[in-house]
Amino acid sequence: LRSKPGVGGWAELFGHLSSLLSCLGDGADPALVREVKALCGRVQCARLLAKHGLRVDISALEGYASDREGTERTLLRSLASRAAARGNSSDGYWDELFCDATAACDLVYGSADADKVLAEFCGVLLRSGKFLLAERFLDGRDGQRLSEDACGKVCVSAARELFFSSSSFGNRECAQAKQCLLAAPRPSEQELKRFKAIEALASLSPAPLGPRDFKHVRDARQALTVLAEAWPGLHQGGIGVVAAARDLGMPETEAELAVAECALEAGDLAYCLDKAAAFVDENDATAANFVFGLVRALDEGEGAGIEGFEVDPSFVAELCAFALCHCAEGRMEALVKVLGRAAAKIDGPAGARAGLAPSDGPKLWVEGPGAVAVSGLLGLGSGEEAKEAAARAARAASSLARVERVVAAALAAAAARAGAPDAAAMTPSECRSYLGAQGGGADLEEWCQRLDACFEVSRAVGGAGNHLRAGALVA
Repeated sequence: LRSKPGVGGWAELFGHLSSLLSCLGDGADPALVREVKALCGRVQCARLLAKHGLRVDISALEGYASDREGTERTLLRSLASRAAARGNSSDGYWDELFCDATAACDLVYGSADADKVLAEFCGVLLRSGKFLLAERFLDGRDGQRLSEDACGKVCVSAARELFFSSSSFGNRECAQAKQCLLAAPRPSEQELKRFKAIEALASLSPAPLGPRDFKHVRDARQALTVLAEAWPGLHQGGIGVVAAARDLGMPETEAELAVAECALEAGDLAYCLDKAAAFVDENDATAANFVFGLVRALDEGEGAGIEGFEVDPSFVAELCAFALCHCAEGRMEALVKVLGRAAAKIDGPAGARAGLAPSDGPKLWVEGPGAVAVSGLLGLGSGEEAKEAAARAARAASSLARVERVVAAALAAAAARAGAPDAAAMTPSECRSYLGAQGGGADLEEWCQRLDACFEVSRAVGGAGNHLRAGALVA
């Protein structure tokens, strides 16, 4: 029987096995009885499947029985798909098929999961375009009915299979996919919106893209990757790309960053500079890697292929300071070197502030979210600006230690402005002494004394919270 191909004669075989069971009697080996009964079930199952045009031999059914989780769906889908392909759309035929499929599962696996049989039938009917029959099965059969949630999942799954199997957005499968979504008790507006967003993204590409190209896409970033591979200049799509990514579930700021990263990859530095300025103004820490990549591209020795592209060194310095605030520690050394070269190019009194970027200086004070304030330290013009910059950084800092680093940086900036040759290497006390010796530092000294008092208050309250610390510093 195991070697017999599924060519028919199942009724005769079933009769022989039934006779064998009768002959064995009550005293027969129980294991032998169980095996003969199992063979009877598989022969009956093969007969039911052959009745609907699906020929399966005994050895295959034996393998199915040992792996229900991996084979039941395949068996049901094969049976229903073959029936759908034969074109019989009568209600009576599909009712009979449903009963036979349920019986076949019971014979092979020892029990039948009516919900699973019903779900697979609904899915096959939807994918075959037999929507009236599908809706009837979705409404339930013989008291068996899928839950609203299960119906929705069946409809969405069928829609996705149809949509992503299509080579073009104008094909029949795409229209059928939308009908599948509408067949659900609660039509999936979210999935329909996703299909439309993918179509909108693909329409922006000069190279032809179809639903099939997005088959393995799970989120908006992967969809943008597919578009970028077909169209490296996708950032030229502007708000259209961002809007489609947003409809795919990506926040607008994240979409703008993803598009900017594609522009950097494509080498459109003018676009990247505009976007970088916006990210720095908003102090968007998520853009740190993008800004780091842009800084590297702009730096001498890293800017191959962009000769003649001039950027204000003070802006490069600001980008460096922003990236230093948020990037991984392993990137700091490269940023410090670029920052030093940019500061050296700044004309006039600002050139003296190159001392703020020694090989290890920023590691001492650039940390945390006070990026905009720290960036401003590179361009301070007065003691008032130094105090204001430090105050902004103090409000943004997340710990007392970071506030102290900001204050140290403000003092170093003031000392550098006053002519200190290596202000960044000086301790805060040394900076204060230098400023006092130069005269005119009384207002800054008074301010520092007030900060000292605030630090004492912050240390005293211990773990009372960063908001209290920041409040004391601002006060």
